[in-house]
Amino acid sequence: MIARLGSLLNRVAGRVVPDPFIFALLLTLLTLILGVALTPNSPGKMITHWMNGFWDLLTFGMQMVLILVTGGVLAQSPPVRRLIDALAGWPRNTAGAVVLVSLTAMSAALINWGLGLIAGALLARETAKSLQARGVKHHYPLI
Repeated sequence: MIARLGSLLNRVAGRVVPDPFIFALLLTLLTLILGVALTPNSPGKMITHWMNGFWDLLTFGMQMVLILVTGGVLAQSPPVRRLIDALAGWPRNTAGAVVLVSLTAMSAALINWGLGLIAGALLARETAKSLQARGVKHHYPLI
């Protein structure tokens, strides 16, 4: 019953909720309107502020991309991959898997934030595969 309700709500939301890009456009338009209404700036000046602010974020965005890419490269390197494969066989139940994945991801994040994200996701996937191969009942989304 809950699965059917979830499926129904998913279909309804898929038809009713707009694309995230529409939200971004609407929020940009709202910001423009409020900026013109509440400050002494003209619409042209507000657009200039928006453009300058957008490009100021480029450096930050590139830093985040670099962190994720280097974390992904580290997480998929042969030594880390072997470690992930070895660790995936340790847990005997869902609770053990959650603790292992959480502690490993947090420890890896101390080295590199991107490594923690990617290694945690890879370890979660490999741990779930290992549990399933051994016939251990587990809750994959929780892992």
